[in-house]
Amino acid sequence: MTRTTLLRFLLGLFLLALTACGGKALGSETAGRSIQTEYGYNVRVIPAGERRTGPSFGGGTLDGARLSSASYRGSVVVVNFWASDCGPCRKEEPILESVWKKYQGRAVVFVGIDTDRSNVNGKAFVKEFGVTYPSIFDPYFEIAYKFHVSFLPATYVLDPQGRIAAIIFGAAAHEKQLVGLLDKELA
Repeated sequence: MTRTTLLRFLLGLFLLALTACGGKALGSETAGRSIQTEYGYNVRVIPAGERRTGPSFGGGTLDGARLSSASYRGSVVVVNFWASDCGPCRKEEPILESVWKKYQGRAVVFVGIDTDRSNVNGKAFVKEFGVTYPSIFDPYFEIAYKFHVSFLPATYVLDPQGRIAAIIFGAAAHEKQLVGLLDKELA
């Protein structure tokens, strides 16, 4: 286990323990409570009247382009935070790619946020899994910090107004979970 992996693991354990003890992780008033939703225990769906605008983000992608969240207004945006050495990230990637392919051509955008320390690892991950949506390189967790990401993976669904509509804590369990969230926002 690399030092970075160990630090991420320990930070995740600490934040999980804090949340279990009633801490206010991610600014959530439901922190510390497991809430079963139709999407699973690891999903928080935010009612339209309680949504807050997601942070603006942007940066260089792994393939050298530049992206900005401002260009995605009017679309449902799926923002997935990952790292190449994260086991759950590796497990969920085929699910994300499959759902992305189903929604191409619709008002849905997927953006990965690669938190690896080296973009070489991120590029290898993208190649290995055949990821076709862009990933922004975020080695210093600047974007992750704006979203209050506690551990990886984490997936945020932003509504067409750029507000946080749902958060998947940990890996997406199955396609149905993400498809349900997207269909709800597109309705």
